[in-house]
Amino acid sequence: MDASRMTRSRFLHAGVGVLATGVFAACGGPAADGGVKQGGSVAPASPSKKEVTLIVDNDWTGGDRVKIVQGWLERANKVYPHIKTELRDNAASQDKTIALFASGEEGDLYQLDQHVVPVFGPKNVLQDITSTLAALKFDVNSVYDVNNITHWNGKRHGLLIQLNSFNFIYNIDAFQQAGIKAPAASWTWNDWLDMAKKLNRPLDATPQWGTTISGEPYHMFWTAGAPYLDAKGTMSLWDTPACRAVVQWMVDLAQRHRVMPTQREANEKKLNFNNGNYAINPYAVPTPAITKNIDGKFQWDVLPPPKHPQSGKAVNTVTGHNYLVTAKAKQRGVLTEAVQVLVELYDKEVQELYISGLNVGSLPILKSTAAKAGNMQGMPKNFKIALDVIGTSQNFEKIIGFLDLHRAWRPEFWKALDGEVTVEQAVANMARVSNAALAQAAR
Repeated sequence: MDASRMTRSRFLHAGVGVLATGVFAACGGPAADGGVKQGGSVAPASPSKKEVTLIVDNDWTGGDRVKIVQGWLERANKVYPHIKTELRDNAASQDKTIALFASGEEGDLYQLDQHVVPVFGPKNVLQDITSTLAALKFDVNSVYDVNNITHWNGKRHGLLIQLNSFNFIYNIDAFQQAGIKAPAASWTWNDWLDMAKKLNRPLDATPQWGTTISGEPYHMFWTAGAPYLDAKGTMSLWDTPACRAVVQWMVDLAQRHRVMPTQREANEKKLNFNNGNYAINPYAVPTPAITKNIDGKFQWDVLPPPKHPQSGKAVNTVTGHNYLVTAKAKQRGVLTEAVQVLVELYDKEVQELYISGLNVGSLPILKSTAAKAGNMQGMPKNFKIALDVIGTSQNFEKIIGFLDLHRAWRPEFWKALDGEVTVEQAVANMARVSNAALAQAAR
């Protein structure tokens, strides 16, 4: 093994605790030809560069996630010894973010929640890094991207640190016991309901419901071709025939067909796919953590998303966080250094930390490393589906106040799931509280 690089196996043998003591000092240095290294990492600049300190505002502040950030910055500091980084835990909430930018105290690199990008994009505080990435010969096609998260008005301000491809997963054992074959890619919502009825065993010692729905079921409306916002993103459309039909379909699962529990039942009994309580789960990021939590109780795998019977669509949700460069970095004369540090996050060995056994709840951003994830112990056989659907998946609407909208409408929807109100009453209330939330959103 090349002494200049530390393999993933050596890293795991040493233990993740060594991150704090400089395990990345053993990582590989610059490419011999000064070009793009495998994994998208770039050769360091001339050692004569001025010494600078970058402020890095971070909201991956705890658990295994912060170990990814620590490992990334330790590598960047080693590759670029003239660049120091000061890691701050100041990006953990919208309030802190808004306060930092309002006072001009934001860092040079910032892990910004996508939902406040529409707030700051028009204020010219996010830096376009397209030309800097090109000058550094960073191959943006080597990494996964969600344009809605990493761009504003067609200009790239960042790259992903977190990638979540939400997918349908299922209990293989439950399907086998019910004599049901896993559905093909052509299956529809009608097939989903039929299978849920056959899989439904809620009175068993371990209750097994046929299915459940996501706590943030936007993909249901996208799949049905039912927009829940107007074109400007300032008014909700929940109380329209198209949206009402989707809400009715989901409520019927609990109230009419009884193939899923009500919201109250699910919360009170703490039902969970990992405990065997759902045969079909329509919203999960396939990772080894699921296998670990199932702990041998059953086998599981990934399903293709079912198509809507009328629209013919099948849309998944893809989400994530970006690390971006602020305009302040350019003002301070450290734009190049900030981008140099940023791209070290996509070095192969840093990206392999995502699949090293750390529980980060995210897929690797580097495509080649994400592809390797499918061969990991504990990964489902059909993991490739989670990667294949990224290109056709959809991200949340980029509007001011999306989180306010999100927090407002769901409790009104849950009342219908629990049978407390009719669907007609629910969608009227969903529209009322959503419109109020959008009107009052911080700008």
